[in-house]
This record gives sequence, structure tokens and C-alpha cells, in this order.
Amino acid sequence: MVIGTIIIVSLVNVRKRNTKTVIDYDSVRSELNLVDWSFVLSNRDLEDAVETFSAKVLTAVCNNSKMVKRSRSKHILRPWMTPGLLRCARHRDKLHLASRKDPTNEMKRLVYTRYRNFHRTLLRKLKSDYDREELAKNMNKSKKLWGTIKRITHSASPAKSADDLLNIKPTVLESLNECNTYFSNVGSQLAESILSELQVTQETLAGKIGPAKCNSISGSFYFAPTDAVEVSDLIKKLDSSSAPGHDGICNSLLKAIVDTISEPLAALFNLSMESGLFPQQWKTAAIVPIHKGGSADVPSNYRPISLLGAYSKLLERIVSKRLVRFLESNQLLQDRQFGFRQGKSTEDAVRHLTDIIVSHLDEGRCCIGVFLDLAKAFDTVSIPILLRKMELLGVRGTALDWFSSYLTGRTHRVKIGNNISDLKHVSFGVPQGSILGPTLFIAYMNDIMSLELLNGNVLCYADDTALVFHGDSWQQARDMAVLGLRRISTWLNNNLLTLNADKTKFLNFYKTAASQPPEYLNQLKVHRISCGIQGNLQISDCTCGRITNAHSLRYLGVILDENLNFKNHISMTAGRVRKLIYTMKLLREAADAQLLKMVYLALCQSILSYCILAWGGSAKSNLILLERAQRAVLKVSLRRCRRYPTSELFREAQVLSVRRLFLMRATTCVHMQSLRSLEHDKMTRERIYKMPKPRVNTAFARRFPRFLLPHIYNRLSGFCDLRFCSINEAKSRVHRLLLSWDYDRSEEILRV
Repeated sequence: MVIGTIIIVSLVNVRKRNTKTVIDYDSVRSELNLVDWSFVLSNRDLEDAVETFSAKVLTAVCNNSKMVKRSRSKHILRPWMTPGLLRCARHRDKLHLASRKDPTNEMKRLVYTRYRNFHRTLLRKLKSDYDREELAKNMNKSKKLWGTIKRITHSASPAKSADDLLNIKPTVLESLNECNTYFSNVGSQLAESILSELQVTQETLAGKIGPAKCNSISGSFYFAPTDAVEVSDLIKKLDSSSAPGHDGICNSLLKAIVDTISEPLAALFNLSMESGLFPQQWKTAAIVPIHKGGSADVPSNYRPISLLGAYSKLLERIVSKRLVRFLESNQLLQDRQFGFRQGKSTEDAVRHLTDIIVSHLDEGRCCIGVFLDLAKAFDTVSIPILLRKMELLGVRGTALDWFSSYLTGRTHRVKIGNNISDLKHVSFGVPQGSILGPTLFIAYMNDIMSLELLNGNVLCYADDTALVFHGDSWQQARDMAVLGLRRISTWLNNNLLTLNADKTKFLNFYKTAASQPPEYLNQLKVHRISCGIQGNLQISDCTCGRITNAHSLRYLGVILDENLNFKNHISMTAGRVRKLIYTMKLLREAADAQLLKMVYLALCQSILSYCILAWGGSAKSNLILLERAQRAVLKVSLRRCRRYPTSELFREAQVLSVRRLFLMRATTCVHMQSLRSLEHDKMTRERIYKMPKPRVNTAFARRFPRFLLPHIYNRLSGFCDLRFCSINEAKSRVHRLLLSWDYDRSEEILRV
């Protein structure tokens, strides 16, 4: 018999803290097997069919669930605490009390101290033995293994509660409704302020968007029908630990009854796509506020994450799969959009950004980078404008009606703990936490990269937008930035997106101190619609928001500085790596060498490798701090002394140093690109992988991926044959080669 737990929000208003709802999954499955689904399969009324299906599932769940009181007597304080150890602890406490009552008695104090030390040693041994057994038992169970590792190393992140929001009004319900009102209106208020200044409607702005302003296609998107097999596969891949939506149906329940509900669900999904309607019952979300920082009793300091119903997410996955395939196969999304796209990453975005900047600096130009911060970007998406853009992207007819139905008429309620607010309607935005939301948002942002900026480039990772302007002089570069920001500001206003001028920053990029801009040019403004002096390129005395001139800033987790030497980023990364010393020290007491290496690769090497293509070519003197931090973690893991030889350390650990990680990543990146370019070519044995190197003018440019990647690939190809290798085989060969090299040989590869 399979037993599961579930919280049914729609059925249970108050749940006592010491009780839980237990469901007999086998009984639910047996009851549903007897259900006649013909009414659902043949019904052409979507809302009626969905309501009937949901009612039958919930009835089966309620018939086979019960409230069970949590037994406090069976609660285990610590799993390694044996009855004998508990008796030892009680006896230790008695001895301690006796010693405290007679502080002048040295014999009692000595007996207590010795017994306390004996108990402490025994406790540590039992805990270490238990941890070792748990690690060995869960070695092939990834989730349980990492749960054990987090418990041993005290690295489990405690969930930040939003309980402070329950006290912003006299009652809990009023507080929840206040939060819900804020989350419902924040997007519309920002958008309405722009509409009032423009004195237009959303429909007017949507009507102005034409094929010239947005990527368009003559063909149309088509909803390919689904079937029970696809639905079943999607259900089996669901994460059982995901929180349920407002309907209380959790993924573990769906997995238990997958064979019973796959066919009727497929029929409902097909009916939805054929009719161009999204069920109203599935449009309700439970909003869970996630604290971002700042005061904990201010709703604006929380990010609203939508917990959607399980059926809604399944239908979204089916639609998202088809929509993404259509957009990507027809190349409708801009190449410079790196967010929420398969095969693109933050590393690609940062690398592309640095390549643009370095190419301008190498040509002797002056370069300015502007990094935009959009206020509540997902919440301020205009639905009429989004639908117009999707129509131009090829989503027309019934498919467009479906997306219109999906986006309109949505409601949500805020849920904190077991407390739930009243329902509120939402008129703007795409749901955060949904499956379709990210794809719809990048479709909304797609045409910003089509703007023709004079001496300017636009790059996006979702809503993280970077602008790069250049000129032959700092004055010209600044003028180009002013003109470009005016175009960007107009686009943002026409798309009802609000620029947060206080958090928007710009950087002046230069190679040497002698080439930095004069102080009077270190000012930029973003003028409002109502400002009457937008045409003036000079800084005026208007009250429009001034953009901060930063010396360094964080972009997609990488700290960029004016000289692109990445010293600040390397220092920050070294600090993060050193925090793992304590983690490895705790874990080495219970874990074997194989497990320690696995944890090192997952925790430490993942930090070292993040966006390493952008900063891994930094000067050797800059990397010393990070290399020392890496060696410190390895020495603690392997129990080696502080002055243990570096070459022996890496030989024993069988891991790559920071520089060799960069060489490894650079080689595999170029090899993957070469494989893609040869997909349709006939590969012959005479073909030699020799990548052309771009011509650069300065030694400065030779430290960056644009030049270094093909240079490294060509050099390493001379030591190991990468011809006819798949990407995995190439990785393996390069990894073995780099493990056999010492520090100096790795550095020699970078020399030109």
C-alpha cells in the first residue's frame, strides 16, 4: 500500500500543526480505475469537462484520505542517539548538577569532567559512524545523498519565512489582502503612469507595432495534438518535491495515478488547444512571497512566485514545447537574447559582451557600457502588446486565441503558511513561476535588439539588458550613449516597461589610466516623457534620473570593472571558495575520498568554472589569490599540511587547477562550435581542425576569448588528436592531457 501526504487548500481551511493529511494512493488509483471517463472524452464543453474531471479526482482523494495526528512520542531527536547514549547524557547531567551544588569538591568536579569528555567522545563516534553509514547507503540515491551532505555540513539554506507580512495590518486576513493588492496592482500602476503621460491606450501602442519593428514570418504556428503517451511521460518527469498549487494536487499524487488519468487529460488538453481556450479553473495561482532583501515587512521587498495547479503546468509544458520549437526552428528570436534558451547561458552572454568591448578597445575606440534595471519587468508586460508581437511571430488564429485566453482573466491569492488571502484579478504581466512565462517574456523583449542604435549594441539575458556604445573620442561615445538611451527609453515607454534609473549604471571601459575619460563626461541621464529637453545632448538641470557612473558592477554574477582585469571578480570568487573549507572539514570525518571529490566538483569546481571563459585568461598575478583558495580547500579535504607541494596535491586529487579549467573549457567550447559547423560537411581523414585566429592589434586583446579560444585550441590540438572526436571524447582526452601537465606548461600554452 502506497501512502502519501497532501495539503488540499481548497478543501481544508484550517490544519492543525500537529496533524497531517494522509492519502492512500493505491485506493485512489483503484477508485479512479472504476470511473467512466466517457463524459470527459466526448464532451466538447471545455469548462464542463475540466470541472467534471477535477471533481472525480478530488472525490477519490477525499474518499481515501484522513487526518492523522503526529505522534510526539515517536519523534526522534537525533537518529544516532541510542538508549545507552541517552542514559549517559542523563548521568552526565546528574554529575554536573552535583558538581554545581558542591563547587569546592574537586573530586566531584574531576569525575564530572572525565565523564563529560567520555560522553562527548562517544557521541562524536556514534554520529560519525551514523553519517558514514548514511552516505554509504545513499551513494546511488542522489537526492538523499545531497540531503545527508547538507545535514553534515550544516549547509542547508533555511527557508526565509514571509510571516512578517502577516503583521502589516491589524488582522492576518487584512495583511494578506494588502499584500495581494500590492502584487496585483504593482504592474498596472507602473504601466498606467506611462499610459497617462503618453495619453494613449494599450491597444493604440499595440497597433503601432508592425513587421518592420518586430521579427515576423508569413507562416503560422500550429498546435500539434498531444496523446496519452506524451502526457504520461511528462507526469513521470515531474519533480515530486514541488509545492502544490491552489488546488492542492501534488506531483506525487499524479505520478501514482498516471496510468488512469493520462488519457482523459490528453483529451482535455487537445480540447483546450482546438477551441483556443484555457480553462478558467486553471487560471488561479497561489502567490508565495520570496524575500529579496531589505525590510521584511514591506511587500515590495518580496518576489511573487506563482504556484500553479498541476494540470495547468502540464498543459503549459505541452504548449511551451511546441512554441519554443517553432520560434527556434524559424530563427525568430534574436541571437543576442541569451535568457531562457536551450544552448545559451550566462557565460555566453558575458563572453559576447566582453568580445564587443574588447574589439572596440583594440581598435583604439572609447567604449561605454550601460546596464539597465527594469522595474517589475515580468509584472508590467502589456497583454495586448504581447499578443500583437506574437501575431507577428506567427502565432495566429486559434493559437493566438488560446494565448489570449491564457493571459486574460487570471486571478491569484497570497499564501503564507496556512493563511490565504481573498482572490484578486490581474490585468498585466506574465505569471512568475509558470512554464510559459519566460518564453512569452523573451518574445516580448525580442524587438529591442532590432533597434538601430548608432555605434551601439544591445544584449539581453531575459530582462537584464546591456548596451555598449563606442566612438572615436569620449565625447563622441557619450553622445552616442545619449542618443541610444533616447531610443531605448522610447522603446521602453512604448512597451510600458519602466526603467529604474536609481539602479541603472554605466561603466567607462579603457585599457590604461591615461586613456580614461575626463571627469565632466562621466554623467548620463535618462529623460522622462514629460521632459521638454530630450533633444539636448548636454547634461541639463532637469530633474530626470541620473545614471550612476560605477567603477565596477555585477552583471549576471560576474563583476565587471573598467579595465576588464576581473580583479574584483576573482577576489569575490576566492572568498566564496574559502567558505567551503569548513564544509570540507566537516565532511571529511564521514566521507571517503570518492565522495569528497564528488562534493568538491559539485561545490568548489562549479564556482571556479562559472563564466570562466570571460575571465579565465586574466593575468597570472591576478589568479594567485584564487589558486591559493583552491589549494586550501584541497589540502583540507585530503588532510595535507599547509606547505604540501602543489604538484603532488593536484596529482593526488586528480582535479584541474584554475588555469587548466580555463584551458579545458576553451578547448571544448571551440570543439563544439567546430562540430556544429561541420554537421552538414563530409568529414575526411585529411581534415585537420585548425581554427582561424582573428587579427588583434594589442596585447590587451590577446587575453580575451575572441583571440584566446582559437589559439588555445590550435595549441592543444598539437598535443592530443581531436579529429573525429565527439564532444565527450574530446573532453576526456583534453582532461587526461591537462592532468599530466604542471603549472608552467599550462601557462606556456597561453603565450603567443
